[in-house]
Parts: sequence; structure tokens; C-alpha cells
Amino acid sequence: MEYNANMSELTGKIQVRVNQKVKEDTEAIFEKMGISASDAIRLFYHNVLLNQGLPFEVRIPNAETIAAMEDTEVAERFTSEDEFKDFLETL
Repeated sequence: MEYNANMSELTGKIQVRVNQKVKEDTEAIFEKMGISASDAIRLFYHNVLLNQGLPFEVRIPNAETIAAMEDTEVAERFTSEDEFKDFLETL
């Protein structure tokens, strides 16, 4: 399958709702990288194709992961597993 396309062939549209602060902070990073949010989404989609799945691991933290989080800066942000799960739901 060939997926290279010029701009006139880009016809699929995606709309997504995301927390405004997450959007602004993420787009600031994209700006530093010299890419747009659309560029980043296209990169993500191509990586999904290349990996035939998400290009990173996604899972709910188990007891071992939570223990490791307690030894890191992440523990300062989340005081319980429920708080961490609530945070994930905002993404």
C-alpha cells in the first residue's frame, strides 16, 4: 500500500475534543519542533500503520508500576491510583 499523498489528496477530516490546557501545552511543543498539530496527527497515523497498532504501550498501572511511581516525581502529582485513572480520563 502506498500512503504518500500531496495536499490536494488529503481529504479525511478528524475532530477531537481535548482539555484546553493540554492542547495549548502540546501545541507549544509542536511549535518548538516546527510542526503543526495536523502534522503531528499525520505522523501518529503513519506510525500506527507502520506498527500495526499504537506506537507505544498503553495500560492501566499495576501495583509494581504504582510502587515505581511513588519513587519518582510522578508520585508528587498523583496521590492514589484513582487520581491517576481520573487524570487519564481527561486526556
